[in-house]
Amino acid sequence: MIDLANKRIVHISCASGKGGTATILLPLLEALNKKSKVELITFAETPIARIAREKGIKVKTFLMKGKFEIAPVRGLINYLKENKADLIHSHDYKSNLIAFIASRFVRVPIVTTVHALTIFAGRITNAFDSLKLKLYAFLDLFIIRFFDRLIAISENTRGFLIKVGVRSEKVQTIYNGIDLDKYKKIDFEKIANIKNQYGIKAGDRVLGIMARLVDLKGHRYIIQAMPGILEAEPRVKLLIVGEGVLEKELKELVEKFNLEEKVIFVGYKADVENYYHILDVFVYPVIVEAFGLALVEAMACGIPIVASNVFAIPEVIEEDKTGILVPPKDSFALAKATIYLLKNKEAAEKMGARGKDRAVRCFLIKNNIQENIDFYAGILSKIN
Repeated sequence: MIDLANKRIVHISCASGKGGTATILLPLLEALNKKSKVELITFAETPIARIAREKGIKVKTFLMKGKFEIAPVRGLINYLKENKADLIHSHDYKSNLIAFIASRFVRVPIVTTVHALTIFAGRITNAFDSLKLKLYAFLDLFIIRFFDRLIAISENTRGFLIKVGVRSEKVQTIYNGIDLDKYKKIDFEKIANIKNQYGIKAGDRVLGIMARLVDLKGHRYIIQAMPGILEAEPRVKLLIVGEGVLEKELKELVEKFNLEEKVIFVGYKADVENYYHILDVFVYPVIVEAFGLALVEAMACGIPIVASNVFAIPEVIEEDKTGILVPPKDSFALAKATIYLLKNKEAAEKMGARGKDRAVRCFLIKNNIQENIDFYAGILSKIN
């Protein structure tokens, strides 16, 4: 296998630094920084760029003021001509387009990780009717067929990419992973402060969802399920951790059901691990999901799970072993499964323990990093 020590691997990301992409990308960059000449290219001064710099990773930013501008892309092309890369790895639909354009001028192998299916949602659900999103989806699906290789973060995602025209031999599945140590540590003082801040008292049962407040995460379905859950378990509270465009709409839905005292919006939290340790049940009523990193985080904390039976989720959750899977958009089924776990402590504890074991066996970040490194070495060995 080829040695990466003298290879320059350039990552391009337009991610903000608050989602799953950053959770996977930053540890990978940190590991590559010890093994190769790695560099991160961004088009805004994002949190991911700041954190990468703090970790000693070389970062180059070409400021892009609008949604898409030619000047920063031209700047990147000139930069790559002067600073030759051996491989370019992009991480989202906008960076895919930029990597594709750049590769036409600098003749560098390009790969991408398909971190999400959101941009393809117009092809696979009725969740979006935005013409703009459909155009992005069409463009991205066209472009990625010209990439040298692709990484899918689940077998389900790999199957989808093949279905829409990517050659099967181009696509490799590498599962996401987490730093288990981060979720094993329990800071009892911080947890006590969080409970006090949000009025969670001894004897309260706590449900939680950690996800961006967007349609595809399905928050409305757990909110709609809450009246039924409360009828069976009156001391339940729901923590919604995350931020997004649907915050106002979801708060209005909470008011409609008179749940203001029961549903707590806490916003984005960098120390999300402390919030998992408060939960009795993690709920994940998504409509589309390419992997579900939050599921692995909950599993690592030993939390039983109720999740939608869609896309890649059955690859992460073993049905009735590490969690209960329910049909999407079904608030009644969501309530029924949640009530079962709240009322059956032994079953919930067994699911939580099996989930923690599965997280350790299957979804560690060190495995993800090594598989990415082997992936790079395989591509570069064929070129050399």
